[in-house]
Formats: sequence, C-alpha cells, structure tokens
Amino acid sequence: MREGWEKVRIGDLGRVVTGRTPPSIHPEYFGDAFQFVTPGDMHVDKRVWATSRYVSNAGADFLKRICLPARTVCVSCIGWQMGNVVMTTADAFTNQQLNSVITNERVVRRSMTRRSTRKNVNTCISMSMTAIVMRIAAFMQR
Repeated sequence: MREGWEKVRIGDLGRVVTGRTPPSIHPEYFGDAFQFVTPGDMHVDKRVWATSRYVSNAGADFLKRICLPARTVCVSCIGWQMGNVVMTTADAFTNQQLNSVITNERVVRRSMTRRSTRKNVNTCISMSMTAIVMRIAAFMQR
C-alpha cells in the first residue's frame, strides 16, 4: 500500500448502493427525467453527462431509496466492463451491474475516479475484482 494511504472498508467511505432496473412491465417508469447509468454509459468520460436510457418521475419514485445524488462514485462489478468507474453529475439511478458509493464528506471523490483506480484496487487491496465484489455483497447483507 502506498505511503500515507489508510486501509478502510468500502462502507467506511460512504453508503454503498446496488442499482436496480425498473420492471419493464411498467413502461411509465422510463422517460427523460433522470439518468439511468449502465456499463455501456461508462466509456465516454469519467463523469456521466448523458445516458442511453432515462427514468421518469414515476420510475424515480419507485426507486427512490436508491437514488444517487450528483458526485456519487459508480463501479461496474459484473461482466467485461468490471472495474470501470464513473461519477454522476446529477441525481441518477443505475442498473444492478453497478455498485455505487455515496461518499462521506471526508472522502476526496476525485481520487476515486482516477484512471489508475482499476490498477490501484488490484494492487493495493491485493485481491481480485471478484473478491472485492463478494466483499461488497457481504457488506451490504449486514
């Protein structure tokens, strides 16, 4: 681990949230009110300015307990995009392939979105991304 870094649990950084896709049997949950971030939206920039899908106000009400405020850090945890990291720029929602950290004020959010984050996670925590995902899942079940 780098000098000056502190070893902490992911949950110590803030509230961990796993996304969810609104049920497709309710087309009224989709619209243009809120960004709906998926792994496909994580390749343009380190910040999310626009998404391919959006959630309506009705969808936001359905998903209200997992609404992500601006400046939330989102990590892709499933599939070939595993390890991609972006930050929201507005209130948003994600699908279940993403885990997000609504960071505490003491966390410097910019450092969590550096391009080297994927390498740092593997090197500094000394475990595979799969093990990290399993730890996040275990933490969230507590």
